[in-house]
Amino acid sequence: MYIIIVMQDFTQHGWLTVPNFLDKQMCDTLYQYCRVQAQRIQLKQQHDPQHYHKAWDGTFEDSQAPGNYAFYGDPIQDVVMHQNLDAIRNCVDLELQPAYSYWRLYVEGSDLKNHVDRESCEISVTINLGQSEVAPWPIHLRTQGGVHSIGLEPGDALIYRGCDIPHWRDALPKGDCAQVFWHFTDMQGSRRQVWDGRVGAGVPKGMKLK
Repeated sequence: MYIIIVMQDFTQHGWLTVPNFLDKQMCDTLYQYCRVQAQRIQLKQQHDPQHYHKAWDGTFEDSQAPGNYAFYGDPIQDVVMHQNLDAIRNCVDLELQPAYSYWRLYVEGSDLKNHVDRESCEISVTINLGQSEVAPWPIHLRTQGGVHSIGLEPGDALIYRGCDIPHWRDALPKGDCAQVFWHFTDMQGSRRQVWDGRVGAGVPKGMKLK
């Protein structure tokens, strides 16, 4: 019954929340990984810049949230996304295929600019992996029904039509927060594309096989 209600909500509104989508132990592992990875790449840029590569190492120059570390197609996050593909399909009743994962470690004062996503983000999922403060940091959606402000606890997922629903965040008041985004396309629709045109999971976009 819960799955049926969830699918109806998504069909009607274009978004839905799924509490405790990822278990707390998995989230804590990924949260600590995100913090370590951001520190690691910062050190690499400062002390070993000749071996830094944005496509393979991630960046602190994300145009939508500059200054925060972000990583496109992280192998670990791509794998976790693919492992949960069937669960996301069940929530939205669509034949989804993964496009890419993307995560950011937001820091105090960071915001997320109001935007809609590109074609490869037809169905998007954002999950709170962990935060240093107790209070949830809301994400805002603008739909025909108005503005919805949604606070996610670690492990909670928000599924939404990323290309169609504008979304943003106000400044993070304190601490840090790791958010992962999983992006999918509907294989029965006009935006269908597997792995965002990449060779496969965990590989940067644009890499060509020789």
